[in-house]
Amino acid sequence: MTETQVENRGVVETVVQAVAAVDGRPVTKLPPLGAAVDTDGLAAFVTSSTTDGRITFEYAGYRVCVDFDGTVTIHE
Repeated sequence: MTETQVENRGVVETVVQAVAAVDGRPVTKLPPLGAAVDTDGLAAFVTSSTTDGRITFEYAGYRVCVDFDGTVTIHE
C-alpha cells in the first residue's frame, strides 16, 4: 500500500503519478485515467467535498482510494 497527499497538483495527476511510481513505469505507459473513473467528478469530489467520504476504483491493475481530504492510497 502506498499513500500520498494531493497538494499543489490536482488529484488526477496525483493518482496517475502514484500508480506509475508503484508500478515502476512512466505515466505515458499507463492507460488514460478517464477510462477508469470520471476525472471531472473525482476532481470535484476532492476540491468541493464538505463531508467525509471515499471514492474507490480500479486503475491499471491497482485499487485506488481517494479520500475527501485528498489522501490517495494505492493498493497492490
